[in-house]
Amino acid sequence: MITIKKSASHDPFTRVCIELIEDEHSIHSITANEEHCARYAERSIGIVTALVPHIGYDNASRIAGLALDSGLGVAELVRREGLLSAEPLAAILSPSTMTTNS
Repeated sequence: MITIKKSASHDPFTRVCIELIEDEHSIHSITANEEHCARYAERSIGIVTALVPHIGYDNASRIAGLALDSGLGVAELVRREGLLSAEPLAAILSPSTMTTNS
């Protein structure tokens, strides 16, 4: 059993997580919205680190800044800039590529 001290200082997300952990039945009814999660991943500038070996640090850094400023996704900006074509970009940024050891 996990015991977590509740605190009003926890942010709303943390408070929801605590409630879910304490109510074991709720956790089993949760399903991931894969499309929504994919959109978050595509908009995350953190994925730019996977591109460094392919487009270089300077380009990756610039793309990250553009993504922050414009709200556009990293992959979209890389394609627009002509740094990588769609197929290799998709392979580099695929979740399985980024989460397994090579």
